[in-house]
Amino acid sequence: FMYNDFFSVGLQLFDSGFEDKKGNGQFTPIYDVKNGGGPGPYPFGLDWAWHGASNELLYVNSLKMKLSVLFGVLQMIVGLLLRWSNALYERNLTDFIFECIPMMVFMLCFFGWMDVMILYKWTHPIDNAPNII
Repeated sequence: FMYNDFFSVGLQLFDSGFEDKKGNGQFTPIYDVKNGGGPGPYPFGLDWAWHGASNELLYVNSLKMKLSVLFGVLQMIVGLLLRWSNALYERNLTDFIFECIPMMVFMLCFFGWMDVMILYKWTHPIDNAPNII
């Protein structure tokens, strides 16, 4: 339900933000793409018009991969915070300084930066963006 699909069928909860004028699977947006104050995109999840688009597989797989990375990094950060709390609860300063802090620094420097770049690309659309991450 997180992607607004159920058994790979889009749920038509809201009006679509795309239209297929010619009926050939080439959808064009009918909302404000550049966030200039017009009507916004689909309110929640994946717009159901993507099911049937010519580039559906490319777009949906990319979206699901990025969301998996975001949730995976979030889950690992929660695990590290639990490790921090265990080290502090047991008053084990050695584990905290030499294991917990380096783990968090490494995690945020690499995976945290990747998450920031994913979110930045989503929130700042550019023309002819490369398909990297």
